[in-house]
Amino acid sequence: MVFGLSNIAGRVVSGYIVNSQWTTPKRLYTTAALLGTLVTALLPQATKHVYLLVVNVAIGLIEGAITSSIFVLQLQTIVDTVPTNLQGQIFGVCNSVYFTVCAVGPPIAGLFAFHNLCSHSRLALGTFTNFRDDYHAVYNQNCRMSFI
Repeated sequence: MVFGLSNIAGRVVSGYIVNSQWTTPKRLYTTAALLGTLVTALLPQATKHVYLLVVNVAIGLIEGAITSSIFVLQLQTIVDTVPTNLQGQIFGVCNSVYFTVCAVGPPIAGLFAFHNLCSHSRLALGTFTNFRDDYHAVYNQNCRMSFI
């Protein structure tokens, strides 16, 4: 919840900064990415709950600024480089590619994480057992094959 609220605040603040002409969206994106790198590098130093909360708020603000500035940069690039009659189509294609990656990425990352978890567990527990029914097979907690 803290991350979500700070992300919303980061989007609002970065939108205000870009609209007030203090800086360009490219500078805002670069600055936010640099700050995000620094905060992520300092994450192992956050050993208490309060420090983790501060890091969570900082990453939420930074992520909000990066996300909002990406879309502004995308719009500026399309307006500057694409003919007027094709801008809507190109914007739709860019967003469909972006959101397809957003939708497909987490399940793939989850598969990799689950595979790594199970491969480390298999070293101690042995291999799969009881291949009776392919349709009702599910993994239990220790990554061995069990059946409903």
